[in-house]
Amino acid sequence: ILSQKQLRSVDFNEEDDAFLKGYGDVLGGIMLYAGNSYEHPRDDAPRIADVFVNPNQPKPYLEVGIGRPRAIYVLYPWHGGEVLCQGSYMPFYQFASDKRLTDAAWMKLLDSQERPTQPAWIKFHEQPPAVQDRRQPDR
Repeated sequence: ILSQKQLRSVDFNEEDDAFLKGYGDVLGGIMLYAGNSYEHPRDDAPRIADVFVNPNQPKPYLEVGIGRPRAIYVLYPWHGGEVLCQGSYMPFYQFASDKRLTDAAWMKLLDSQERPTQPAWIKFHEQPPAVQDRRQPDR
């Protein structure tokens, strides 16, 4: 239970370190990647599924999907300092559609001007708040 160790400021042991270092391989396996596929990644991460159908609506299919991975950076407090951590997240989408989408159709939609917007509760990932650069004098 690494989170409990982090909260108590307990250092990780070798087993904990191995788990963390191998976690990317585990996630790659979930996406059906194997070996060193990270050297030549496929552009096939976006997935879509219809989770509800209401035939009485003009757009009867409720679709949920994920987009291409995006980088995320987090300053994590550790032993009185901060550690810059880099990772990724999969953007989440939820929208009504007039047809059931395949993964290929979803990728095409993602690359188009008609790409759906993300729900408001997740938009904080998309446009970080403006931060004033303290190194520059105010103008």
